[in-house]
Amino acid sequence: MDESIFKFKKFEILQNSSVMKVGTDGVLLGAVADCKDAKRILDIGTGTGLIALMMAQSSEAMIDCIDINKHAVELAERNILKSQWNDRINIYFSSLQDFNPSVKYDLIISNPPYFTNGIIAADKNRALARHTVELSYFHLADNVARLLDNNGKFYVIYPAAQSKQFEIIAKEYNMFVDLKINIYPRHNLPVVRVISGYSKLKNPVIKEDTIILENDTRHDFTEQYKNLTREYYINF
Repeated sequence: MDESIFKFKKFEILQNSSVMKVGTDGVLLGAVADCKDAKRILDIGTGTGLIALMMAQSSEAMIDCIDINKHAVELAERNILKSQWNDRINIYFSSLQDFNPSVKYDLIISNPPYFTNGIIAADKNRALARHTVELSYFHLADNVARLLDNNGKFYVIYPAAQSKQFEIIAKEYNMFVDLKINIYPRHNLPVVRVISGYSKLKNPVIKEDTIILENDTRHDFTEQYKNLTREYYINF
């Protein structure tokens, strides 16, 4: 199995082809989430452990992370064990539906699968990571509502269309959007992702923001994106 290492400023991610590799979605979500005052964090679908490690770098919280992919759990364990925060991060091989901790979380975060149609990957591990095979919008909303503290915050990233679908479903479980960040690859291109913040308290004002990733050429990253991720990426 091919393995490579993605190096960040304060930790490294060992990755391979059986688990979704480090990508912009995960880094953006981890950078945007306001976790500095969190006491207990849950990372749903942790994959390589990337977001859990970003949360550990930016907070003093105790962090639980779960994944239904056994290969992901094994890989995340390796990445977490070699980090400086391994005493604050626990990983569990479990579906979200079967996860029953004795605590509620004041912050829950997820970079979930989002494809609902099209060709499902032949590799079961990649299918679990990319498609809503085992974690539908309903399952995610229902269980986040179950595990989130009444004053807690849930952060999630979806493509624009799926973000709207999830927002509608989340309301059925008394989960309400209070933050929307539209992600544009460049200023002249349409939105590719939306990071949303949810809480159980309905807020009449939804805070909206925009992040543009690149200027006019490939890999010419905007100062906005550099400033947002500078604490993590080595080259920024």
